[in-house]
Amino acid sequence: MQMNRSLLKAAIFLALVPVAVAGMLWSVKEQQTRLQLSPDSNAGTANSTSNPVKQPVHPDELIDDTLNQRFAFENSLTRTQQIKEALESFRQLTDTSKAKLGKSAIASVKNTDSETQTLGFYNWVGSVEGTLIRQNYQLKKLEFKLAEKQYQDQEISKTELDKKSADYHKAEQKFQTFLKTFTIAD
Repeated sequence: MQMNRSLLKAAIFLALVPVAVAGMLWSVKEQQTRLQLSPDSNAGTANSTSNPVKQPVHPDELIDDTLNQRFAFENSLTRTQQIKEALESFRQLTDTSKAKLGKSAIASVKNTDSETQTLGFYNWVGSVEGTLIRQNYQLKKLEFKLAEKQYQDQEISKTELDKKSADYHKAEQKFQTFLKTFTIAD
């Protein structure tokens, strides 16, 4: 009997070793990823200011594609629209499900109450969209101010200054248009 317990303990120990090793490997990988993405870390950074990370965050996507396409302003606005559409689909699915499953079954699922789905979803996405548009405007304004200084110091051409000016005014117009049309659901 004592030998069976010892064998059982050994079997449990051997079964847990791969789990522990996998956990340690995962932890090391997570730490490496955080170091690569940390703005305070010099480890994993490139010399270029446009690409602060050398290694991709996903094996199927180059880091330049991640930073310059996936994280691009216009792509973010497109994704915001997709989120808006997905939340509308979730609202429709909730309405359809209530009739078939009953209100009490639906109430046990988060974010299915009518206030969240009518006011919350609209306001949440509007806040993110507004933040993106405002930050893009602020960034373009700062880039233009920098370009003015660089032009004064003869570091860039008039053409480059004009492009920064046009980008700034376009972003300013987009932000003003957003503010004029933005509403808060209440």
